[in-house]
Amino acid sequence: MIFMNILSFGSCNIDLVYRLPHITAPGETNRAETLDTFPGGKGLNQSVAIAKAGLPVRHAGKIGADGAFLLDFMREAGILTELVRTSALPTGHAVIQVDDEGNNAIFVLNGANFDITKAEIDEVLSRFSEGDILTVQNEISEIPYLISCAAARGMKVFYNPSPIGSVSAATDLSGVFCLIVNETEAHSFFDFSTEEEFFGAMRERYPHLHILLTLGGRGSRYFADGTITRAPAYLVDAVDTTAAGDTFTGYFISSFARGLDLTMSLKIASAAAALAVSRRGAAASIPTLDEVEKSLSRLTPRPTEEEFDVRLYRYLDVHLSDASIDGAATVLGYSKASVGKIIKEKTGRTFSALLTARRCEIAAERLLSTDIPVGEIIAEVGYQNESFFRRAFYEKYHKTPSEYRKSCRIQNLENSE
Repeated sequence: MIFMNILSFGSCNIDLVYRLPHITAPGETNRAETLDTFPGGKGLNQSVAIAKAGLPVRHAGKIGADGAFLLDFMREAGILTELVRTSALPTGHAVIQVDDEGNNAIFVLNGANFDITKAEIDEVLSRFSEGDILTVQNEISEIPYLISCAAARGMKVFYNPSPIGSVSAATDLSGVFCLIVNETEAHSFFDFSTEEEFFGAMRERYPHLHILLTLGGRGSRYFADGTITRAPAYLVDAVDTTAAGDTFTGYFISSFARGLDLTMSLKIASAAAALAVSRRGAAASIPTLDEVEKSLSRLTPRPTEEEFDVRLYRYLDVHLSDASIDGAATVLGYSKASVGKIIKEKTGRTFSALLTARRCEIAAERLLSTDIPVGEIIAEVGYQNESFFRRAFYEKYHKTPSEYRKSCRIQNLENSE
C-alpha cells in the first residue's frame, strides 16, 4: 500500500558547517579548518530523504529572502515546494561544528521557521485527507496545533521531537501515530533503565502509539502493539553525523508508505543513514534509493555487544604479547578506525588502555595459579619494559605483582581454614 500524499511540514535552514579538530569547549577559542554552506534543517533533510527514496513529498514551511537557493535545491531533489511560503524574517540558520571523528555540536537560529501561523497550517492541511502522512519535527512554530489538526483529519502523524526542547512526560501525544526518538530524547518522556521499560511506560499512557527508537551504533527498535522489532546499525567510518537521524527517519517513512515490512524498513533506513554519515554535509549527504539498495549486500551489521566482546577478548587472550588495533581490526573484519570507535563507545577506553587492562588481568590470574617468577609472567603478557607494567599493575590493583600474589594467597589460606 502507498499512501496518497506525504506532507513534510518542517524547517528550512542554511547550515554553516565548521570543521574543527575537536568540539569547542565552554570558554575556549577554537580554530576552524574549513567552512561549508549547505541546505539543511530537519524538515528539509527529511523531505530530501523521502524524495531520494523515490516517493513524492510536499514540503511546507517558511524561508526568508536569503533562502531562495533552498527552493532550487529542494526542487532539484524532487521535492514539491508549492507549500513553502516566504517570511519577512531571515531564513533559519544552523551553526554546526564537526570534529575529526565526525561528531557534531549544533546551535540553531529559528528565523522564518517560527513565523508559521495557525491560519497557514489550516490552509496547508486543507489539501490533505485521511490516510495521508505528516512528518513533523520540533523546529517550527505551532506544533501542537499542527499535530492536533492533522490527526483530526485522519492523517498518520510521524513526530520526531527534535530538538527536544520542552518535551516531557506531560507532552500530549494523543494525535501522534508514530513517535520517533533517539535514546536522549526518549529520556525526556520517562526516566528508564531499559528500552522495554520505556516502551511499557509509554504504552500505559498511549496504548495505540507506535514508537521508533534509534540507538546509534546499537541499531533501532520499533514498538507497536506490545511487540518490539529490532534491526542492527551498519558499520562505516563516519565523516559527518549531522543528517544521520533525518536520513533514517525519511527513509523509514518512505518504506512504511510503500508497505514494506518493519524489519526491511528498519534495515533500509539504517543503510541510508550509514551512507549519509560517510559523507560531508546534511541534505547533500543523503543517498539515493539505488545507492541504498546496492549497499545492503555489502554493508556489515555492527556486532551485538556480546558478539563484539567475545571476538575481541578471544583475540586479546591469544595475542597478548603482540596484540595491536590493526590485528584486532583484521580478525574482527572492521576498519581500524571503527574498532577504536566501538571500543571507546563501549568501555570509555582506547584500544591501548583496554589491552593494558587485559594484560594486567591475565597476569593477575597467572600470579595466583602458578609459581612462575614475576619477571617471566610480565614477559608472557607482552611487556619488555617491566617498570611500565609494574606501574600499570599497581594502578589497577593498588599492589605490586609480588604483593598481590602474597596477599591473595594468604587470603585464600584463611578462607580455606
